Amino acid sequence: MPLSPAHVRARLQWTHEHRSWTPEQWGHVLFTDESRFNIQDDSRRAMIWREPGTRYREPNSVERDHYRGSGLLVCAGLLVRWGFRHSCPISRRNPTPSCAAFYLCNGYRRDIYGR
Repeated sequence: MPLSPAHVRARLQWTHEHRSWTPEQWGHVLFTDESRFNIQDDSRRAMIWREPGTRYREPNSVERDHYRGSGLLVCAGLLVRWGFRHSCPISRRNPTPSCAAFYLCNGYRRDIYGR
């Protein structure tokens, strides 16, 4: 999805505010991202060529899974200073990271920051 003009302005403002940061300051920032991978196409758009008046005939119907089927959500984090990376899958039933992954991430934080 493309960024809106407001998002572009906000990102540009953020870069101007942080352009003078030192490598030491950037070393204390955790960058994160997440991606969802689905088995089914999630565009939710289907084009069907049909004759007028045949909308509800079986060949012109498409079954949809409203929950988009099975998928996997992957989260990753990166600390610039140490080159730290960690990825943890998040289950479909529980959209929050598992307790084990949470404690693992906190363990890394304690090792790096000592707290």
